[in-house]
Amino acid sequence: MKGRKYVVYLGGNLNLRSYKEAKKERDYVRKELEKTGRIKVLDPLRGKKPATVMDLKGVIKQKGCVNPELTVPELIGRDKRDLQKSDLLIILTADRCTDGSWLEFGFMRYKLDRPVVLVAPSRKGSMSWSDYEASAVYTSVNEMIGKVINYWSVE
Repeated sequence: MKGRKYVVYLGGNLNLRSYKEAKKERDYVRKELEKTGRIKVLDPLRGKKPATVMDLKGVIKQKGCVNPELTVPELIGRDKRDLQKSDLLIILTADRCTDGSWLEFGFMRYKLDRPVVLVAPSRKGSMSWSDYEASAVYTSVNEMIGKVINYWSVE
């Protein structure tokens, strides 16, 4: 469709990474994809600042956050709404995914029947289930960016 913007959701592990590391990678991917003018990126880190306390037993408390307390159902609900708006899910940390990343994969791939790509440098070719079920598996963020731009931003 001419002039349509495609929506990409950035999934992947946030738990075992520093906020700074995850934010830097996501901002880079967003900037590169949005440069095309044809792709809009949804990032679950938007509107958030570094978490000082995470308590997954009911409420995620984030000091200095726009929404300082989100219940787990609210957090998951926002992610699901974002996925429903998206044309593509990119899992940036497929080498070390959390259950949340795999649930996003399943929701997007099996519930919404939309493509999922993985960035998995050390797993590509060695994980038959994810290699088979993903739309594509890339060994680097830059390789993935090039392929996504080539596929999703060409008229």
